[in-house]
Amino acid sequence: MLPVSELRFAQYYQFSKTAQMAVKNSNLSLDNVPSAVMQRAKLMLLNALTGKEYKPLAQESSELILNEILAFPVAKILLSFSKNSSYFERFAVFVSENAFNRLELEKSEVLLDLAQELSLSFELPEEKEFFVSIPVVQFLKIPQSAMQMHLINQKLLKGKLFLTQLEFARFLSEAVKLKVFQSLPVDVKKTPDSFKKISSEIFNEISSKQKQILVEALQGKVEVENFPPCFSELYSRLNSGQQLNHLGNFTLATFLIAISMPRDKILEAFKKAPNYDERTATYHIDRMSKGKKYTPASCNTMRSYGLCIQNGALCPGIKNPLMYYRRKIFKSQKFSSAGQNEQTEAGK
Repeated sequence: MLPVSELRFAQYYQFSKTAQMAVKNSNLSLDNVPSAVMQRAKLMLLNALTGKEYKPLAQESSELILNEILAFPVAKILLSFSKNSSYFERFAVFVSENAFNRLELEKSEVLLDLAQELSLSFELPEEKEFFVSIPVVQFLKIPQSAMQMHLINQKLLKGKLFLTQLEFARFLSEAVKLKVFQSLPVDVKKTPDSFKKISSEIFNEISSKQKQILVEALQGKVEVENFPPCFSELYSRLNSGQQLNHLGNFTLATFLIAISMPRDKILEAFKKAPNYDERTATYHIDRMSKGKKYTPASCNTMRSYGLCIQNGALCPGIKNPLMYYRRKIFKSQKFSSAGQNEQTEAGK
């Protein structure tokens, strides 16, 4: 077994080569996964896909730390039974954000060690205001979701980018996201049937929670901050009494219907338009709701309509505004005590 210091590193950075070595040395058998490992894996996956925080348990025993490390590959196996690529992306983001939150607190040596584990090239520059320099070619291979990390906002000199320690931590976390996403799905052909059953239970629970959240979210006041930028803009303009063109009215109505906003609230929003006609609006909303089902416009369609905001710069990686809205809803909601109870039970 690895020394405790290395096990702790693997516990915090479960995607690392150190963690992979710990898993290999453990001789973990999928036919007999310890219940403690499976419980942590289930909780990890459930929290990742529902936007809840997940904190590794603070342990002193090497065996208990190892359980936390082993939960990561088990969670990836459970996740791989899903054919939903958005789940893979959500899990990768979850791992990335956890890594960044930890890297913000780490000493500089840890960041450099992790960069080496990820096979990233870097140099220590002479300029004291910067932590590292990296080849621009390498930087461009790793998509950056944070606006401040876009190439246009970086110092570029002779084919190299210069980053502060915090910026380098963010860059590493994005490299982690790409690494995890590209590692999914794993091969599950020889996995015991029990894994498929457990994963099915998890996905059913997530689906149930998501439906419940959407219903609860729409019972109260509409929270425009959860809308994607394009529809937030349309909705705000409508609420301020501005007149939208036909495409604006149609796409906004389609979106509001798709998220199950009550009919009276949709009409209430459109009442503020200067050209509002109650009879016409009611007819179209009822026809769109009860008759032919209209699919909300994709991001590409919104661009072709000229309704996209900043060409998608505010919501990178999103292909459909409805996907953006659902993710925001899931993240903003605090789930019931079920997940908390599960974590408490796992920590006993």
